[in-house]
Amino acid sequence: MHRTKGTKVPHLKYLKRLYNRNEFYIKSKHPLAETIINQTGDNKYKRRDFLQKHYDLAYSVELVKWKPKIELPGTF
Repeated sequence: MHRTKGTKVPHLKYLKRLYNRNEFYIKSKHPLAETIINQTGDNKYKRRDFLQKHYDLAYSVELVKWKPKIELPGTF
């Protein structure tokens, strides 16, 4: 069975980058801000807990982590 990115859990650093990106969008009043807040929580602690909870759940059922073959510097 060939595994793809879609069947692996990302390394934790990418979860942190996602959190930082989401917080940037919220602070900048980006059109996605309201959706991010509605789906993940109304304060930064709830949003961080939401992402961590879902990461932990995914990790508990899939022990293989992915990372890109080539990685450019992150913006977030």
